Amino acid sequence: MGHFGILTELTFNTRVAPSQSSSWKFRPYKLDPIRATALLEAWFEAASDLPNEAFQPGS
Repeated sequence: MGHFGILTELTFNTRVAPSQSSSWKFRPYKLDPIRATALLEAWFEAASDLPNEAFQPGS
């Protein structure tokens, strides 16, 4: 059997967002499958420049 736990607190280490992340292409305005695909591709391209620590829990 697995373990049961309750999450009571989250701590985030924030980073300064690149200036490109505030551009219009990151707002879900009139989002359809084609635009969603382009948005995700842009996100993964931008995220590739982030340090590994941005994707790991804790510090």
